[in-house]
Amino acid sequence: MRVLPCAVFLAGVAAESTTSPCGATIYNGSDYGSELCFCQLAENPGCAGLACSCSEGCDVQTPHTDTVTFANFHNATGCSATTALLTIPRNYYSDISDLRDFCPHAWQSMLVELLIDAFITYQTEVAAGPVQQCIHGADFVSTKWLHLHTFCVDGQVDGMPKGWPFAHCETMTEVSEAGMLAAKFSVITEMGSVQV
Repeated sequence: MRVLPCAVFLAGVAAESTTSPCGATIYNGSDYGSELCFCQLAENPGCAGLACSCSEGCDVQTPHTDTVTFANFHNATGCSATTALLTIPRNYYSDISDLRDFCPHAWQSMLVELLIDAFITYQTEVAAGPVQQCIHGADFVSTKWLHLHTFCVDGQVDGMPKGWPFAHCETMTEVSEAGMLAAKFSVITEMGSVQV
């Protein structure tokens, strides 16, 4: 997988804040654990200069403009291609509700980017064909950094597919479905916030 050098990312932070639909958000959380690893994989400036904390290394991601995609530590079951992917925004949002609350004007645009980037990466680096794409509900996130799970259409990973409020999953067969699927994720998230 290709790696975007941190210096290139940091040099583009000002530009990114205008290209990202939700502006720039800097990670200011823990300096250890999985959130720090996600910060480093996203090359977010909030963790610049810290030694890599990811057990798989910090150069394992596929960079996109506003997101990065990398292999999930857990493999999918029920798939001929067992690699499951995680796609995260470069900006920090703890979960899908945090994205909605921070970026009410454009959070669906960020979901569209996550869905498209994950789908294309799965097609080119794992296997061609339909995929499951899932996001945990805010109360069920194991790593407090918004992440989209992508794996084979008939597979399972990290307890998904499973219903809301644990997670919401959708099947994606082509890039053109991203807007419709982002709208479905948005509706489910809004329903979840009403039930809480």
